[in-house]
Amino acid sequence: MTRYHTRVEQPTASFPYKIPKRLNALSIPRRDFVESMDGPGYTQSGIRKSALNGQPSDRINDIAWPWIRRLMIVKNMYRKRFSQERLEKLERMIEASNATIYSKLANCVVDLKKQDTKESKKKKLWSEGERKKHLDYITMVAAPKKTFLPPPVKRGKSMPLEALLPRIKAISSPPEFKCYRRESKEVWYKDPIKIPRRLQLLSQPRRYFVECYEGSMPQYTRAGIRQSALTGRLTDKSADIAWPSTRRLLLLKRMYKNRFSPDRLERIDRMIEASNATVYAKLANCTVDLKKMDARDLKKKKGWTDTEWKRKMEYISQIAEPKKVFEPPPIKRGKSMPLEALMPRIEEISLLPRFKCYKRMSQEAWYRNPMKVAPNALKYVITDRTKKLAVARVIPKDDE
Repeated sequence: MTRYHTRVEQPTASFPYKIPKRLNALSIPRRDFVESMDGPGYTQSGIRKSALNGQPSDRINDIAWPWIRRLMIVKNMYRKRFSQERLEKLERMIEASNATIYSKLANCVVDLKKQDTKESKKKKLWSEGERKKHLDYITMVAAPKKTFLPPPVKRGKSMPLEALLPRIKAISSPPEFKCYRRESKEVWYKDPIKIPRRLQLLSQPRRYFVECYEGSMPQYTRAGIRQSALTGRLTDKSADIAWPSTRRLLLLKRMYKNRFSPDRLERIDRMIEASNATVYAKLANCTVDLKKMDARDLKKKKGWTDTEWKRKMEYISQIAEPKKVFEPPPIKRGKSMPLEALMPRIEEISLLPRFKCYKRMSQEAWYRNPMKVAPNALKYVITDRTKKLAVARVIPKDDE
């Protein structure tokens, strides 16, 4: 088995004990904490010094740069307003943002040289020839559309209607036959001459459409409202949902109570009553009794009287006084004795009682024998810090 030996500082004249090097190093206070007095140092603007002196990681440094698209928008917007130095700073910021890992992952790197060449190659104003060509095209497009008449239909000589009526009747009448036979005996077969009753009913025009409107389109008023919307009947659900909520009407009444006239306030009351009567207000359990609300407003407490003011001010002055500090009563002790006189009694108490055989007090697993000492406690070496803390505190004595 291999044994690991701890590095130990050699004893000195002031402290004749061996101390492990690690404990000695840990007992020394940190330099930065000692230099910055009680806590971390701050600049005049309130920034922590460690934030200025610290070095951010590459990831945090990359994410701190603005988005390339934003920088390009700023450059395009203020190209003619910013100075040359400011534009150069913007370009340097764009280059730095291009170099970040986020812009490369998003594939949104911008080449400034190509951008400048594109802007320089922008199309200039039209020449006289191009201007003339574009104006000719605009005049051609703006000209009124030509209407091309259909070619005339070649017809024969016209005949009077009386001469054509016999032929029309012959064509319109069903063919003459003695007995009509059903062409198929299948169930799905329909008679070609017989028209179903449903089709006959659907073929008739609607009455209200013919009676209400003169033309084929619905009529509108001068204000642009459809007449059917004015003459139509609302359902109860639509009428209930059209009213505002009672909460909004109550807020309106409270806000403009001192500004509106009594007539206007009465109208708001009537609107609240109508909103209370809706099915939605009853389902939400938010109906309001206006009589009780008015009674509450009348019963509101007015300003304090002189006696109330006096009582309140006395209580405030009592609260504002500084807090009384009650010192604890002095402890009655006997006459003090020197430590040398007490040592015999202390040594007598500290000794274990004399007995022949020591018996274990408990059989539990967690029980520890008070006679045994831990092996690490025998090897322990006190540090400078512990020794410093072990010194008794000096209690200042009163001058009295």
